[in-house]
Amino acid sequence: MPFVRFFVIILLGALCIQSCVLYKKTVYLQDASGKDSLNFEAVQEPQYYLQPKDVLYIRIYNINDETPDLITGPVSANMTSMNLYYTGYVINDSGNVDVPQLGAVHVAGLTVQQANTIIKREVHLQLPYATVVSKQIFKVTVLGEVKTPGVQYISNSQLTIYEALGYAGDLTDYGNRKRIRLVRTIGDEKTVVYLDVTDPNLMTSQYLFVKPNDVIYVEPFRAKFVRINSANVAIFISSVTLLIVLANFFKR
Repeated sequence: MPFVRFFVIILLGALCIQSCVLYKKTVYLQDASGKDSLNFEAVQEPQYYLQPKDVLYIRIYNINDETPDLITGPVSANMTSMNLYYTGYVINDSGNVDVPQLGAVHVAGLTVQQANTIIKREVHLQLPYATVVSKQIFKVTVLGEVKTPGVQYISNSQLTIYEALGYAGDLTDYGNRKRIRLVRTIGDEKTVVYLDVTDPNLMTSQYLFVKPNDVIYVEPFRAKFVRINSANVAIFISSVTLLIVLANFFKR
């Protein structure tokens, strides 16, 4: 019986240590120095250039009722980013967006700001007093150990990795914050990087901001698989304990 008590004490001690380790692994932006605040220089968002398959939301408002056909569809105040994405204009393989009445406008290889300037210029050639609203709407896919995995439709070009995870409901208790896989596509090239959101240095990284069509995958802790198999482990421990008790009983 002393052996059984020793075994239980060791098991409880291991569980306590594991709990402390898991707590440390779930804290974002950890600072080893123990300072009350962290200061970072503003990181310059890497310039993004439009490419085929990107989506531009374009709406033209004309104050002249004589030419209402140029207005590019109805607009509702309740439209979500997903609605804007699916009512936007896809850049085709030639790098153009085909806007009614305007025709093809080449925007691939340009920044969003440059594309906006060109689109407004083309509109004002026909409607000098029209108001043009154009912006990029893109999607980001978040998978793995988050509470609400799926596709997010984004209209904020300065969305950070932390905000994208927030839109996905944050990580679950088993999400490995030190092993977040980012898959980024630029043209025909795909890049895979691993991010550690517990590291404050990520705030100055070129990967702080998400980009169109990014895929974010949160790896699970091994503890998740331990929990999945915990029932089998509990049965095993109970069986071992029973065998030890029976062995001690028959030794008497």
